[in-house]
Amino acid sequence: MKREEVAALGSSVNCILVLFALQHASKPMRQADIIRWIEENYGVKIGRAAVSRHVDTLTDLDYSIKKTNDGYILK
Repeated sequence: MKREEVAALGSSVNCILVLFALQHASKPMRQADIIRWIEENYGVKIGRAAVSRHVDTLTDLDYSIKKTNDGYILK
């Protein structure tokens, strides 16, 4: 997905961006890491509370996301 496409979709795409960040991670990501990755790759600003909500939504949709002391990891 390109930056321009993401910008056109607005905040409804943020949940998918969190998933993209976790898919690209080789180690657990803290909320700050996820926020930085999304901003660097897509130019989208997202808050910590939003990251937490989106992780919960993805978990509810049966994505295997584990929270560790080091952050979130997609299993």
